[in-house]
Amino acid sequence: MNLFELKTVVINGDRRRDGSYKTFEQSMGIFSTRSNAERFMRERMVEEKYFERVFAFCIYRKELNGALLHPGKTIGAFLEAWSYFGDGRLYCHCACDEAGEQPFYGRSTRTIRLRKSDLAWYMGHDRIVPCMVSYQPMTDVEYRKRARELGHDLGLDYMDDSYVVYMYGNNHEHPPTWRLFPFFGKLSNHNLKRLLETKKWYDELDANALQSERKS
Repeated sequence: MNLFELKTVVINGDRRRDGSYKTFEQSMGIFSTRSNAERFMRERMVEEKYFERVFAFCIYRKELNGALLHPGKTIGAFLEAWSYFGDGRLYCHCACDEAGEQPFYGRSTRTIRLRKSDLAWYMGHDRIVPCMVSYQPMTDVEYRKRARELGHDLGLDYMDDSYVVYMYGNNHEHPPTWRLFPFFGKLSNHNLKRLLETKKWYDELDANALQSERKS
C-alpha cells in the first residue's frame, strides 16, 4: 500500500552571514494519491498567507506494507520524492533507493535544470545554502555511451542521481537532484568570492590528482 506524505520547507528567520537561511520541514498530511496531496497543497496556498515563507513543497511516496513486513525498513523511508517550488509548480521527480538495489541508467537531459558553474540553492535538512554546481548527474545518453565503451552496465543506483556542489568554506556536497533548486535572490560579493575560491581550490586539487595519475 502506497501513502503520499506532503511536507513544506519553510524559511525561518533572516539570512545568515554565509548567505544561508534556517528552515524547518512540516508535515501537512498523508494522502492515498499524489494528486490528492497536490490538490490539498494548492488549496492551502490560497487560504493561508503563511505560505509566503515557504521555500518548497515535497511529496514522499512511502510503502506502508514494506515497512510492516520487513523489520529492517521503517515507515519513514520513502521510495520516490517530488519537489515543488514555493508557488506550487512541480520542479523535480526522483526515485529514491537507500538500499542501492534499483539500477540507475542516467537522467533525461531535459530534466537536468542546472549546469556546471550555475549558482543554486541546496535544500538541506534544516537550512537552504547557496552553492555552485560542479558536476551534473549522468545523463541517459552519457550512460549508454559509457556502457558501450566498457561493454557492461555501470552498476549505478539512485544514490548516483545527484549533483556535486561547492559551498562556503572549501566544502562540497552531493545533493540528490530533487534537493538542488535554481538560485534566486541576491548573493553578496563576499559570498560569491568565497564560492569562486572554493571552486578554484577543488579545480587545482583535481588537476594535481590527474597529473599524478598520468605520471604513475
